[in-house]
Amino acid sequence: MTGKVSLPYGAWPSPILPETLGLGKRFNDVQWSGDGRCLLWLEERSGKGVIVCREGDDAPRYLTETHRVQGGIGYGGGDFCAAKDFVIFAEKNGRLYRATIGNGPIYPIAPEFGSAAAPVVSPDGRRVIFVHSYENKDRLAIVDSEGREWPRILSEGADFYMQPVWHPGGEEIAWVEWNHPQMPWDGAFLKTARWTSEKGLLGEPKLLAGGAEIPVLQPAFSPDGRWLAVLAGEGETDSLLLLDGKKEREGCSPRARS
Repeated sequence: MTGKVSLPYGAWPSPILPETLGLGKRFNDVQWSGDGRCLLWLEERSGKGVIVCREGDDAPRYLTETHRVQGGIGYGGGDFCAAKDFVIFAEKNGRLYRATIGNGPIYPIAPEFGSAAAPVVSPDGRRVIFVHSYENKDRLAIVDSEGREWPRILSEGADFYMQPVWHPGGEEIAWVEWNHPQMPWDGAFLKTARWTSEKGLLGEPKLLAGGAEIPVLQPAFSPDGRWLAVLAGEGETDSLLLLDGKKEREGCSPRARS
């Protein structure tokens, strides 16, 4: 006798229980606060995103336990953005919220309609650009960081948008957009436009890199604002491009795509 027992598929006993899986955590999107005092990150617990803050050697604090931090757009970008003393995050219900890094209330800064993702706070902390989707139309939008004004559309016309970023001086915005039938890793466009705070409008967008068969991802301005870095793929290689708005390639470091 071997002591073996035959059981139907799906009925095998397992040491891994649903309760065990529920205790698991995922860590995403680590950021410093604008003043460099607090380290913030996103924990996913049982499908619920929670922003956690830790200052120095203090114990971590949960900033958003009563909310579900989760951007509602598949390729829009991040779920939250840290400023000097507050964070802006996208809720699963489609709204943007503001949470104080210290002790303070959490309140919405955008109405509940459509879906939001990739909030990015302006260098002066007054504005937030984000990706918004409503009635199957994606766009870039902007709202004041205290939620006193109605959000406005900054750019639309492309099928998809993602990864908007502010110039350190606050006078320019860059983003990635693409169209059907491409996916962002097939082909996308890096665009920039001047931002006029007095009028609250973007200037004429300018194409800097990418194409229908050239994917571009993760744009980032240098701290002094002179350069705009972006990952670009051509064929079987990826390159890190440095753009100054005039010369397309000031430097690149190709590597084999894994």
